[in-house]
Amino acid sequence: MAAPKNHLTGAAIFPLKTLFVDITVGTTGAVTSAAGYGVTAVTRTSTGLYNIVLDQAYVKLVEVAVTPVASTLDGLAFSVKAEDVDDSSDPEVDLFVFDPAAGTVVDPNSGTILKVKIVVQDTVL
Repeated sequence: MAAPKNHLTGAAIFPLKTLFVDITVGTTGAVTSAAGYGVTAVTRTSTGLYNIVLDQAYVKLVEVAVTPVASTLDGLAFSVKAEDVDDSSDPEVDLFVFDPAAGTVVDPNSGTILKVKIVVQDTVL
């Protein structure tokens, strides 16, 4: 079945797919567990930087949203540093955690759970 077409541009329209992962953070920002859908691995690559590997390549990244679950309010912000969701050998998203008040990249407090939602354009109908 062919992908539906945009009636103005004629470009293919691919459906959206929502992936998610709950990342539990331990001491020094280490990933102690990561479970969800559409994500095969999560690693902390440096202070406040997490690499999220997707289960397959996708057409494009649409949205990333992070909801921290923590026992104390920490005022952290989250940003996508880089993404390569269409790489067939290594589809991934790199996520920065930073403290806007200090202007620095930081690790979340130990025990924090980062609920990450990733919306992509899928390659299949």
